[in-house]
Amino acid sequence: MSSPLIARLQFHAGDPVDASLRDELGGQLNEAFVRGDLDADTYRGLLSRLYDAPTLGQLVPVAEALPRTATYGEPAIVVQDDRAGVLEPAARVRGAAWLIVSLGGLAVILVVVAALLVL
Repeated sequence: MSSPLIARLQFHAGDPVDASLRDELGGQLNEAFVRGDLDADTYRGLLSRLYDAPTLGQLVPVAEALPRTATYGEPAIVVQDDRAGVLEPAARVRGAAWLIVSLGGLAVILVVVAALLVL
């Protein structure tokens, strides 16, 4: 699946590359290299391609080599506090709801057992 950046580069393939796009892609390459997503040879090759490309279409391989970024955040219900693994409020609410449902189920079972004993 193509990213919006890759689609834009392909659609405007013949347009010249402006400095702000070079800076943006260069920053993304730097971040990917620092995170370890790109090895040194690949990083150098992509930087070379980035700064040598006169048109947007020639930047497609650079954009394709960038790791995909998440388009969503981690749901609050699974986030944990850094203080000794204390759960965030959303997770506590889920835990409380589970307890209430469990106790309700236990109450139903006790009522059924009591009714059977009376019969």
